[in-house]
Amino acid sequence: MINKIIALSKLAGISVMKYFNNKNFLLRHMIIRYKNDISPVTIADKISHDVIIKGLRHIDPETVIISEESRFNLSNFPSYKKKKYWLIDPLDGTKEFINNIPEFTINISLIKDGYPILGVIYVPCFNIVYFALFNESWKIESNGIKKKIVVKNKYPQKILTSRSHTNQTTNNFINKLEKKPYKKLKMGSSLKFCYIAEGKAQLYVRCHPIYTWDISAGHAILLGSGGYIYTLSSNLINYKLKNNNSFLIDSGIIASSCRQ
Repeated sequence: MINKIIALSKLAGISVMKYFNNKNFLLRHMIIRYKNDISPVTIADKISHDVIIKGLRHIDPETVIISEESRFNLSNFPSYKKKKYWLIDPLDGTKEFINNIPEFTINISLIKDGYPILGVIYVPCFNIVYFALFNESWKIESNGIKKKIVVKNKYPQKILTSRSHTNQTTNNFINKLEKKPYKKLKMGSSLKFCYIAEGKAQLYVRCHPIYTWDISAGHAILLGSGGYIYTLSSNLINYKLKNNNSFLIDSGIIASSCRQ
């Protein structure tokens, strides 16, 4: 199945790049609507969503699919369907996409019993795939070479923050870290998790609410490489579906190359 999911992520990436590379400025920046958190949804988000939904229904017609761009009501799902489901973000890093920054990704994950057991992240601009399966993580370079990836704990640390969602609380948290020196870098999308997973960075801090579809694929990849993700209160993240608020992590998260 993993090869089919990787192929599907690339297909969605191709559909997105048609708009990213489009010389028509208005077409590339076309915003369909704004969500409740004032984040934009572009035509590229919608088209990638459609491609992935269609592909997953063909690959795995029995499993529920939840997408950031879906309109759903969990009360309509039988309890057994909530135990295993696909969780996707068709275009993670929409603001980067709009601003012509190549750090956006296609995220597909499979959740079982509240745990991400499969994750695929495709980076369309670089034609790179990161994926996790059976508690191992891998990277497929643009030339097709596949290699296993593992975290690296080294100092000085490289600490990642969100390009679009960093606030003063995040900066204050980082400034209080005991292990110094460190280098702070801003980056968009789930690419931050991949950088930690392959040893290019050691920490990602976000003191701002985040949704599970933003992190689930990266969570799987980070776990498979030996890393961790926690809430700011040091709790493990649970993906079990209880209600429509199950997707929001209010406090923010810490992704790390080592146990906190």
